[in-house]
Amino acid sequence: MAHEIIMPALGMAQETGRLVAWLKNEGDAVSKGDPLMEVETDKSTMEVEAPKDGFLVNITALANTDIPVGEVVAHIVDNLDDIPTKVMKKADLASEKTVIETDETQKQATNHAMAHEIIMPALGMAQETGRLVAWLKNEGDAVSKGDPLMEVETDKSTMEVEAPKDGFLVNITALANTDIPVGEVVAHIVDNLDDIPTKVMKKADLASEKTVIESDETQKQLTNKGNTDNKVRLPRSVKYPNSIITGEKILASPKLRSLAAAENLDLKNLRNAGYTEPFKAADIAILKKLSVRENISLRRNATSLLDKTSFDMFLTEINSASQNLISAGVVFASFISASLRITMNEVDIGINYKSGNELQSVIYNNPDKQQLGDVSPTDLEMPVLAEVNDLTFTDFIQLSGDTNSNIIFTISNFTDQLMITLDWDPNSLNQADALKLLLDVGKDKITIKTITLGLS
Repeated sequence: MAHEIIMPALGMAQETGRLVAWLKNEGDAVSKGDPLMEVETDKSTMEVEAPKDGFLVNITALANTDIPVGEVVAHIVDNLDDIPTKVMKKADLASEKTVIETDETQKQATNHAMAHEIIMPALGMAQETGRLVAWLKNEGDAVSKGDPLMEVETDKSTMEVEAPKDGFLVNITALANTDIPVGEVVAHIVDNLDDIPTKVMKKADLASEKTVIESDETQKQLTNKGNTDNKVRLPRSVKYPNSIITGEKILASPKLRSLAAAENLDLKNLRNAGYTEPFKAADIAILKKLSVRENISLRRNATSLLDKTSFDMFLTEINSASQNLISAGVVFASFISASLRITMNEVDIGINYKSGNELQSVIYNNPDKQQLGDVSPTDLEMPVLAEVNDLTFTDFIQLSGDTNSNIIFTISNFTDQLMITLDWDPNSLNQADALKLLLDVGKDKITIKTITLGLS
C-alpha cells in the first residue's frame, strides 16, 4: 500500500512551496510522525511528517526547488517490494474536476454574486483542524488583495491568512480562539456589500460528486502501482474531534515549542493543569511556574536533642587549652563540616553560618581542617554546601521559609537541651545519609539523647 507524500499548502493563495531539505533518504525506514522534509513559503516554514510507518521511496523532487502545491514528491510503502511504477499526478485530473467545480461555481454565482470563500487552510498534510487565533479585520471591512484577514495556527506552524482579492469581508462565522476543521468556510469576500450571499454551498456539499472521480482514479492507479491507497486530495469534510487533547500530540505554536525546548520545559504540564490547547508563546510564563512547582521537592527534616550541660563543659574544656576564644558557632561549624566531609565525600566545604538576634551571616571555609582556635570567617567567594541557623541567642526554636541551600541545620534552645534540626532536599541527600550526618555532628563529644523525624 503506497501512500503519497505531497507538497502541502501552507496558505490559501499558495501555488508552490519550496522543498528546503529532505530529512530522510530514499529507502529509509520511517515511523509515523518522523519528519520527512522541510518546506517553506514566504509566510511559513514547517516539517512534513510521515503519515504512516513504512519505507520512503520514489523521491522525485530535489532540495531547494519550488514544487507545485499538491504535487507528489515521494511515497511511503509497507515494504520495498511495493514501490509503485507509475502514479497519476493531480494535474492529470484537472479537466474532469474542473467540470464539476465549474458547474458548482455557476450555481453559486446566482446565489452570492461571485462571493469568494475564506476557508481554514491546511498547514500540514495530516492536519484536521486549525486554530483561528484572531480576526485581523472586522465584519464589513473593505479589504485589498494581500491584506491579512486572520491569524491561524496548528502544532507546527503559525501564519496570517491574506485576502485573495479586493472587496468586503462578510459572513464571518467563526470566533477567535476556536478550532476549525480544515476546509471549513469561515467568511466571504464580496465585491460590494449588496452582494452578501444568503447561502453558500460548502466544499463538503460536493463530496459525493468528487468522490466518484476519486474512486475512478484510485482504481486506475491501483492497476499501475499494485494495491496502493493513493488518492487525489480534494477539499473534504473533516470530522471535528470532541476534544483536541484526547490524543498524544500536544498542540502548541512553534515559537512556544522552541522556547520550551531551550529551557527544558515539558508542555505536558500545561495540559495536565487544564489549560486550553493549542498553547501559544505567551503561555511560556505559566509553563515556567508550573515546571518550578513540579520540580519543588518535599523537603525532609530530622531533629536531635543534645545535652546542653555536656556541650557547655566541652566548650569550657577546649577554651581552657586555647589561647584564642572559641565560640560555640565555630565548634558547630567545624563539627558540621567534618560530618559533611565524611558523609558526602566533599573536598571543599563552605558553611554559611547565621547567628545573633538578626542572624548575621559569615562564611567558614573548611573549618574542620583547622585548629578550632584558628578558625575564622573568610572573605573569599566559594560555593556553600550547607547553611546553619543558630537561634540560641533568640527566643525562636524553628525557622522556615525561602532557602538557597539543599542542606540546612537549625540550632536552638529547648529547655535544658540544644535542639539541632537538619532540613534537606531528598534530591541531594537520601534519608540514610541525612541521619548519619546528623548523628556524626559532635560524635564522641556530645551525647545525643533522642532523634525525631518529620516532613515539611
